[in-house]
Amino acid sequence: VRDYRKLNATEAYNIRDVIFGNKTQFTINQLLPRYYRIPATTAVVNSSESISVTFSLHQIIDNVTVYDPNGTKDYQTFVEYWTTGQMVEPNTIFNSHEVQIVTVSNPLATFAGVSLAALGFGIITLYSVFVLAVSRLLRSAVTGLSHNIIFEDMPDVEELMAYCNDIFLARQDGQLVLEEELF
Repeated sequence: VRDYRKLNATEAYNIRDVIFGNKTQFTINQLLPRYYRIPATTAVVNSSESISVTFSLHQIIDNVTVYDPNGTKDYQTFVEYWTTGQMVEPNTIFNSHEVQIVTVSNPLATFAGVSLAALGFGIITLYSVFVLAVSRLLRSAVTGLSHNIIFEDMPDVEELMAYCNDIFLARQDGQLVLEEELF
C-alpha cells in the first residue's frame, strides 16, 4: 500500500511558478489511486493504477456596486479559486475532466454488533437513506421562511394591524376611493 509519493522536480517547480504568479495551473502525476477496495474488517487497499490531477488557479476581478443612501459606490474585488480535473485517458470509460474514483466495498457490514445482512441493506444504502432523510427534514423546516421574515422581524405590528383594519373598514363602508388610497 502506497501512502505518499514525493513530488519530482518538475512538479515542484510548477507549483512554485503558480505560487509566484508565473503560471495558472500545475499537474501532479499519479496523485490518487484509481480504485479503492474497502473491506469490512481490514484497512483500505489502493490499486496500482493512479490518476494524474491538474490544479488550476482562477483569478478574476469582480466589479461590485454598493447602493448607499449617500450615493452609489463601485468597488473592485479580487477573487481567487481553484478547480481540479483529471488528465483525460482516451479510449477508456474515464474520459471526463472531473476526478473519477471507483470504490469497491462489501455489500454487508456489521454495525454495533448487528449484521446489516439481517436488515438486507448495505452500509452505503443505509448512509444514503440517512443523509437524504436528514436533508429532507432540514429542507422542510426552512422552506418558506423567507416570506415570513418581514413579519416576524417587525418590532411592533400594531401599526400594520391598524392599517389593515382601516382598509377593511373602508371597504365595508363602501368608501372605495378611501380604500384605494389606503391600499
